[in-house]
Amino acid sequence: MARVSVVCTVLVQLSSSCLAFDGPQFPDAASSGVSDERRLHADEKGRLLFRSSFEPDVSVAPPFAHNGHWWQELVGRDKRNGYAWPADVPAAARVWFYYSVLKNKTLDDFVESRIEQVPGPQGVSTHALYMMAKRDDPDTSSNTRNSLELRMGQNNELEEAFCRYWIKLQPNLKDSLHNEPSSPHWRMLMEWFESGSDYRVGLYIHQPRDGGRLYWQLQGQQRNPEAITEWQEINKDVPVPAGEWFLLEVYFNRSTGSDGRYRVSVNGKLILDHRGKNMKDSSLGTWCLFKAYTPKAAFDRGPVFQWIDDVEIWSAAQR
Repeated sequence: MARVSVVCTVLVQLSSSCLAFDGPQFPDAASSGVSDERRLHADEKGRLLFRSSFEPDVSVAPPFAHNGHWWQELVGRDKRNGYAWPADVPAAARVWFYYSVLKNKTLDDFVESRIEQVPGPQGVSTHALYMMAKRDDPDTSSNTRNSLELRMGQNNELEEAFCRYWIKLQPNLKDSLHNEPSSPHWRMLMEWFESGSDYRVGLYIHQPRDGGRLYWQLQGQQRNPEAITEWQEINKDVPVPAGEWFLLEVYFNRSTGSDGRYRVSVNGKLILDHRGKNMKDSSLGTWCLFKAYTPKAAFDRGPVFQWIDDVEIWSAAQR
């Protein structure tokens, strides 16, 4: 089967300007502090596959019912750069928001997804994707979340990619992670599932059980016949930004061998880097590109929300 290599860039409001070079686009180092990441990619020859700044005519379509749950889609062509949701998203057969909310419920009681006009990363007004999960639907088997998912097509594998975007997490991020010592304290930003649903990789923010400083975590888990964490990468040194835009950049190369890699940078600084086996035995099935996901108990402390801007997906070569 054909192998597709991709690079993706996202802004979480955490937005940005880009400096062009022969490969993936990166913000100017002087203004964005991405000199480390530019050096990491200096020898990559990339091709832009998709870009969106959520400018008109991009919008969130009305919800629709599917398999007993509510879903929504991003639709429309971004007049700033010419790419359209969902038609131009590489390798994906479907691009939709998954919430885990039953169709007999009022969706707005649980989640919100919309395009907002807000001050961007450089302080200039921009359109951004706003994602919120308000509370859990107790009648579903999995936690309610707000997740934009790229469901891969049968003949369009995406096994190597670089993505990048600006993201802004809620100002009260730390307080939104509940502080019960006996329960988990985490927020998921991105996730990858194999097509067989038996292996996943997740990018998290964690809070220690003692309520200490937030930290970054990347982990790979085998899911069947039982959940087993095979590897973890943790960074407690680089602060987790809250209430401000930051640039999130992720490179991955899925493999069962030593050439496998997941690499995460924040504002140009490498924070997590796992090399080696990072999958089980099947192709990428779902890439949760943007995700606001937390344990059910966290909703007792209020909603979870974030803004996303200036997403890019690039083809990339593994070094």
